[in-house]
Amino acid sequence: MPVTHPFVSAIGDGGDATLVRPSNWNADHKIVFALISKDLGVSNRSGTFDITGLSGLTADKAVFIMQSASAIPSKGDARDEPEMDQIQATGYTVNTTTIRVYWWCPNVVVGTYEFEYLVGG
Repeated sequence: MPVTHPFVSAIGDGGDATLVRPSNWNADHKIVFALISKDLGVSNRSGTFDITGLSGLTADKAVFIMQSASAIPSKGDARDEPEMDQIQATGYTVNTTTIRVYWWCPNVVVGTYEFEYLVGG
């Protein structure tokens, strides 16, 4: 199920947060993120995973990906994972069907986490 956000904050080259909006922005515009669950394994602090089975992607596009506060059924519908773990991720499109994600966490993580992603244009 996609999650909608009225805006997206992005990090610019200088490290400053920037609000990104189309020039014709109005209340009817929404940016839609896709939601994915991913098992990051046991006792890991970093790694990669692929999001596969997609279609229509263009290779070598940036992917904005973030840890979601969506409920995780395998963890008793917990929503506090982003507060506890603070997983950072970045990604790119490998080809027309696959996104590669690199992730890092200051703490050891275990099991399934929810992420939201948006492919750059």
